[in-house]
Amino acid sequence: MSPSTIRRLAALGILVLGMSGCRTMLPGDAPEQALLRVEISRMFVTVENRSGFSLREIRIEIVPMARTTDFSIIVPRMENGEKRDFPLGNFRGRDGTPFNLRVVRPKSLKVSGTDINNRTVQVEVPWK
Repeated sequence: MSPSTIRRLAALGILVLGMSGCRTMLPGDAPEQALLRVEISRMFVTVENRSGFSLREIRIEIVPMARTTDFSIIVPRMENGEKRDFPLGNFRGRDGTPFNLRVVRPKSLKVSGTDINNRTVQVEVPWK
């Protein structure tokens, strides 16, 4: 082998080792997607805790296209495996304005919470 071939192979090896820790995460295979399952229907938002731990301080947020104000619900605690339905009419803005699908066009839904190890679990799904 020539010295230039050896250098190229060494550079390729370093590149492969450097990239082995990097991986592009697609929205469908993110680990948070497996920890929190979110379903959006016309009347409800359904959240299921699959994290293996109970979650506390869960914030469910409807993010509008215009980003004028986020509409949210705060849930004190959800047990592992628990599945809850949240009516869209229960979501409120910072000023107390109720969410109305006829007035606000949603962009996405964010759900975040903290487990007993103080690790934050967060997922954002596009509105369908």
